[in-house]
Amino acid sequence: MTQRQAIPQEGRNGFEWPTMNNDHQRIAFNTHKYKDVSIADAFAQEYGLKVNKQVKEQLANVVCKELNAGDVVELKILDITKKGVVFEQGVYKENIVSTTNLFQYPNFKKFIPKEPIKVKVMSRNHTTVYVDIFQPMIDEFIQKINWRIQNQANLENPILTKVCNLKHMRSGYTGDIRIDNVSDFVGKDMYMQAFVPGSQITLNIENDFEKWEGQSIDTFITNLAVKPGTTDITIACSAKEYLRFLGNRNSIALFSTYCEDRKGWDEQKQIVYDGNITGICRTQNKSGVFVEIPQLGITGMVPTPFNELTKFKPGTCKVKIVGFDELMRYNKEVGQMQHVEPYKIDNGVLRKCNLKCTFDWAE
Repeated sequence: MTQRQAIPQEGRNGFEWPTMNNDHQRIAFNTHKYKDVSIADAFAQEYGLKVNKQVKEQLANVVCKELNAGDVVELKILDITKKGVVFEQGVYKENIVSTTNLFQYPNFKKFIPKEPIKVKVMSRNHTTVYVDIFQPMIDEFIQKINWRIQNQANLENPILTKVCNLKHMRSGYTGDIRIDNVSDFVGKDMYMQAFVPGSQITLNIENDFEKWEGQSIDTFITNLAVKPGTTDITIACSAKEYLRFLGNRNSIALFSTYCEDRKGWDEQKQIVYDGNITGICRTQNKSGVFVEIPQLGITGMVPTPFNELTKFKPGTCKVKIVGFDELMRYNKEVGQMQHVEPYKIDNGVLRKCNLKCTFDWAE
């Protein structure tokens, strides 16, 4: 008899149960064998032991459970090998198999988690349940990304999402978002894909879309959706929304100096910034050139006579910040024009900002 031949054993009802060649076969076989039996009876039958009456009474109602797709349960990992992850089967009927082998990640070549971890059942057949170790972590990561709060960002600590490795495509960019909890768990950076529309890559107008290839940017998440019946997640991000917030925050700081520190404002007006001409304004009441200061995320206007506007084309320039527009609005309740509230901060969250900087040419 060779080493790999099965040796018959007497089992229940005289049936010959084969000896398994490895633990995986034994667990799978016995799981199916005792699927309708309580833990106490299965233990007693398998090992030919008499279970203490008190213990048997406690376990009498514990019957093997069945797992279905979509279930999230906690399992303890017994071993991680090159062949796969071995779970403690517990009260579950089928053999449980991980869709990902943790052996490939550096953390698990050194240790096995002591505490049970959450897994999500992805699919199953009559003998095997396939579980995803990462999906519950990804779900938790997504739940923490409240994109509605990002759009009302905290003035001091906005919730930013960094999009890395941008790849230019026809309508915008795809990029990667680091999944922090999964990355920390496996000891290796893990990412999920995001999309940044081309119109949301900068504060104003971008003509050189190729320059963003391979870059990383800070963004706010503007939309997050899960495709019904799947785990496919679509994340839309905007650098424009973040830059607009950054500009509002800088405008508030400048406005504070403008109102409260005359000496400080006189010094501020002498600072020269690199700017980009983004457009012109032609109305009956106002004409001028719009300029963006990328360093501050602020767009302002240089008042310019109507007949001189044709001189200005998109390009770089030098500007100074010299003041703020006086914004007025008609109040129907009192029947007169009133100053518009400059900005509103509620519990550290920037709700709105109506500040408009005015610029002048530096040279």
